[in-house]
Amino acid sequence: MEQEEVKKNENDEQESDTQVPQHPKETDRYYVKPYTVIPGDTVLSIVEEFNEEQSSVQMNQIIQDFQILNPDVDPHQIKPNMDYLFPVYKNLP
Repeated sequence: MEQEEVKKNENDEQESDTQVPQHPKETDRYYVKPYTVIPGDTVLSIVEEFNEEQSSVQMNQIIQDFQILNPDVDPHQIKPNMDYLFPVYKNLP
């Protein structure tokens, strides 16, 4: 019986280790997803791709959220082969 409890506790620890940690900049409105930009990408095209079912987010809000996630980055001047953080919006009304 004790061995079963030990195995169960080991399994519990393994399960908690495999959970994806929450990004420190995540909010109630969005998750954070890192992405490497490719030529032709724009902030809006990337966010639209990540948020196919969320068309209710305003362009100004997307730009503002991108700037919060990437301080000192001009959202109109993102560069190919660079990594940035993008908002993936949670289910909004």
